Amino acid sequence: MQIEKRYRHQNGDYFWARLTTSIVRGRNNQPLYFVSQIEDIEERKKSDQSIALLNFAINQVKECIYLLDGKGRIRYVNDETCHTMGYSRDELMAMSVPEVDPDTSQEVWNEHWQELKQERSVRLETRHKTKNGRIIPVEVNANYFEYGGIGYNLALTHDITERKAVEIALREQEERFRQLADNIEEVVWLTDLAMGHLLYISPAYQSIWGRSCESLYDKPSSWLETIHPEDINNVSQAVVQGKITGEYDIEFRIIRPDSTIRHIHQRAFPILNEAGDVYRIAGTAQDITERKEQEAHIEYLAYHDSLTALPNRLLTMDRLGHAITHATRHADVLAVLFLDLDRFKTINDSLGHQAGDLLLQQVGSRLLGVLREEDTIGRVGGDEFLILLPSINTPDDAAHVAQKLLDILSPPFMVVGHQLHVNASIGISLCPRDAVNAETLVKYADTALYLAKEQGRGVFRFFSPELDDRVHARLQLENDLRNAMHTNQLYLHYQPLMDLATGECIGTEALLRWSHPKIGFISPATFIPVAEETGLILPIGDWVLRTACLQAKKWFEAGKTNFRMAVNLSRRQLDYVGLATDIRRILDETGCPAHLLELEVTESSAMQNPEQAIVILNSLHEMGICLAIDDYGTALSGFKIHHVLADRASIQR
Repeated sequence: MQIEKRYRHQNGDYFWARLTTSIVRGRNNQPLYFVSQIEDIEERKKSDQSIALLNFAINQVKECIYLLDGKGRIRYVNDETCHTMGYSRDELMAMSVPEVDPDTSQEVWNEHWQELKQERSVRLETRHKTKNGRIIPVEVNANYFEYGGIGYNLALTHDITERKAVEIALREQEERFRQLADNIEEVVWLTDLAMGHLLYISPAYQSIWGRSCESLYDKPSSWLETIHPEDINNVSQAVVQGKITGEYDIEFRIIRPDSTIRHIHQRAFPILNEAGDVYRIAGTAQDITERKEQEAHIEYLAYHDSLTALPNRLLTMDRLGHAITHATRHADVLAVLFLDLDRFKTINDSLGHQAGDLLLQQVGSRLLGVLREEDTIGRVGGDEFLILLPSINTPDDAAHVAQKLLDILSPPFMVVGHQLHVNASIGISLCPRDAVNAETLVKYADTALYLAKEQGRGVFRFFSPELDDRVHARLQLENDLRNAMHTNQLYLHYQPLMDLATGECIGTEALLRWSHPKIGFISPATFIPVAEETGLILPIGDWVLRTACLQAKKWFEAGKTNFRMAVNLSRRQLDYVGLATDIRRILDETGCPAHLLELEVTESSAMQNPEQAIVILNSLHEMGICLAIDDYGTALSGFKIHHVLADRASIQR
């Protein structure tokens, strides 16, 4: 019999001991006496308690623990292993590694064992198969030790199912990101905080920069070598700021290997870790060359004439403002030239707007060729050009340039198969002599232009205060004339036409008169040129024809059946292609017989556009209208009267 119990030592301490009692028997198997032995087992008891504590602790661990021998046989497992794998401890201790790890054959195990013996500790990932067939991804921390001359592997395994799911999700997300980044036109990049190590660059870098992505991985700062010299300082400052804050937003230009220039918009933004600190910098780079070109084109269109490519009024006036500032600051002379093409409307009306546009382009090109690089010429109206001549010495310099501009327009222009002769008139104002204000200088140059046109066209004139008063009076006359049409200030005076042979009155000539309510009678020689210049002659001429026809109709009904009504046609009316149609309509509406109407034109008027004049006059003659050519022989070109079926021609002697 054996029992283990604690005894009290004579020193008062308790200790563990094992009491072994044996019965000594005689020949007849009769018990003779007892033999008892007491053994001190205090140290063994302490060892057993330590082992029990260790075993308890191991079974509390929520990781699987395997004790394996060199052949891969399972020598020990903890409770968690049994719970996770679904086997009992006895079942597991009868198994080997290949039976629980489908990825590890005996040959693989032998290789792992040799590696473990050499490294002493190995960490790896594998898969374990449970009793019900479920596969569990695990991380194994294998540790080699020897006991009693025998090698063992104490392996701790951790279920990494959740971690693997996260890793798979991250890989899928990263793959989607790469697919997106690899197929967008923008460059996507990722670096460390110091921007010294490139972690990722999308393929768009190669198409935009014209350099390989590998070159940037090898030298992350090499992209700075492509920056346009004028932009490198701004970019360098932005990069320095980016290393501090992790962000910047900048536009710059790069020079590609083929020497082409591209505009780039680059942004950087910080990537924060779990602690909220910046640990990486990401960014995008977009090729905005097309947008920049569109913006430049829009800006160009905003400041340039789309037809001639010359500066428009906005840009010309802006440059005039700067030129005035420079002239007043440096005591220079600035000349402002206002150039207007003579009778451009005639070309537009007769040949069409396309021909007019082509002519303007050629005119702009010729004028530009006369000027210096620092001069400016802008198209500020239909056929109006404003020329700025900064830093000239005297007014004579402006006159010299003005004459060159007129001379350069003298050779004929070839437009849509037509040879066109174009003249121009120029008005000139000077800064600071005349004014130091842009609008005033342009106004004064325009005023001088009126004088140039009045004095025969094809000339230039300088502004003077006396001229300004004269032009203001002329403008007032123009406004009064517009008002006169609607307030019955205009009337017709009928001058008799006499037959010198018989002394009989055979008709009358309708003469336009103007009775101004304040000024009184205004001579036709004064207001007719204004009507011609402004185009008011067309509605006034229409009123004259209608009024004259109504009066002729009254005399016709009164018995004067052959009493002619003579009406003068102006040059502007002959330039109007719809003249014949309008006169036919007036005859129809007034009921005036066509043979009573006699239209008088001067040869000089017809010579402005002889081909069109011949067509119009013959159309009028075919209606039965009488035609009279006055002052025949005064035009130098020799208008061929036989091309017109005229009834009367008066020859100037």
